[in-house]
Amino acid sequence: MRKELVIFLVVFSVFLAIGCAGENGEEAETPEETPAEMPAETPNETPAETTTEIPTETPAETPTETPTETPTEIPNETTTEIPNETITETPAKTQEESKTVEVIIDDNAFDPDSINISSGDTVIWTNKDSTTHRVHSSIFSSKNLNKGDIFEFTFTEPGTYDYRCKIHPDEQGVVIVE
Repeated sequence: MRKELVIFLVVFSVFLAIGCAGENGEEAETPEETPAEMPAETPNETPAETTTEIPTETPAETPTETPTETPTEIPNETTTEIPNETITETPAKTQEESKTVEVIIDDNAFDPDSINISSGDTVIWTNKDSTTHRVHSSIFSSKNLNKGDIFEFTFTEPGTYDYRCKIHPDEQGVVIVE
């Protein structure tokens, strides 16, 4: 760094001495050389300033406010509509028209093995057994239920529905819909 500074100062001093002296070593007249040099330096400086200003403007224009506003508006509309529909529909059907009955699958048996419900009621089978079970009847069939899995079915037509475990045929039950 010092070496470069020394070289710069030497070169600068040489040009300064040349610029201040005339052809014969005398001091040159300032008015003749100064106007010729000034216009040449001014245009060189102007493009440098213009180039600096353009990158400054481009980053300022790149981020727009529209993407920020759009995500804010969309979640508000979605959130507002969904709870209103859910709250309105759920209480009317659940509290007035139907109920839910749970059947536990444990020790390779359904408990209770016989239930009476009304049309529109839902039965939920919950597997609390360590073995896999599959609830099956003529109108429904569950997937394989591992421990903790549930299967639910809403009965809409009156009748007697026998069901069994598709994996363990000796496990049987009945749902009577009035």
